[in-house]
Amino acid sequence: MRLKVIGKRALAGLLNILLVVGCCVTVGLPKRAVKAAETFTSGDFEYQVLEDGTAEITDYFGSTAKLEIPGNLNEYTVTRIGDHAFSYCSSLTNITIPDSVTSIGNNAFGTCDSLISVIIPDSVTNIDNLAYKDCSSLLVIEVSIK
Repeated sequence: MRLKVIGKRALAGLLNILLVVGCCVTVGLPKRAVKAAETFTSGDFEYQVLEDGTAEITDYFGSTAKLEIPGNLNEYTVTRIGDHAFSYCSSLTNITIPDSVTSIGNNAFGTCDSLISVIIPDSVTNIDNLAYKDCSSLLVIEVSIK
């Protein structure tokens, strides 16, 4: 079997076509697929601003034992606790989630092995899989009902 050798001009032309096609595909993608969401910090919390103008907590840097998660970060209302946001926070023993939160992400409090008690407001309508995975000390989950 013989292979045909492609000339430099043909190869350059082929590479230009691939470059143009690649750019066209990238231009057609939604902004979120091209650019990662911007994160902000407020106190011990990292968050992202969602499309509806509310905030999702994405990370926690604090070391307090009893934590009342704030309902607002800067001027944004906290409506979601993101995936893995509080994972491996071994200092947390008690958490109170604010009434503004409607969703708790996957593994949001995973492996918080000192966590004993969680208070969840009735505003929470979605708790993703394994939100409290490997919380070996968790004894009380209180759900507030109005």
